[in-house]
Amino acid sequence: MYGARSDADPLLDDAAYSDARSDVLAALNDDLNVPHMVGLLNRYGSHRLWLEFDAVLGLDIAERTGRRDEELPPDVASLVELRNSARQARDWNESDRIRDELVAMGYEVGDGPSGTTVRRRPL
Repeated sequence: MYGARSDADPLLDDAAYSDARSDVLAALNDDLNVPHMVGLLNRYGSHRLWLEFDAVLGLDIAERTGRRDEELPPDVASLVELRNSARQARDWNESDRIRDELVAMGYEVGDGPSGTTVRRRPL
């Protein structure tokens, strides 16, 4: 699956993705059984799953396939906008609250000259 590019991810259903993610993580937690983990990644054929576990594999899949992280879900994008507004207004308590909410949702949060940046936390 690593070299293949398909816009149709077979694990679009969040429940199916969660089950597949659990299987792959279990293989990784089984004495770092990377061969089994890679076999499961191939079997599931999900680009999203490969991207998540690339943090372990170090294959730079997003760079090699020309695909970056997927677009943020609307609720996350909305929180990022709210956080940027709070930071501009120097409302640090609200900014911190929103950051904590994003972290609880599984995102890494950073601040830079262009505002808040978020990306899905690997594993």
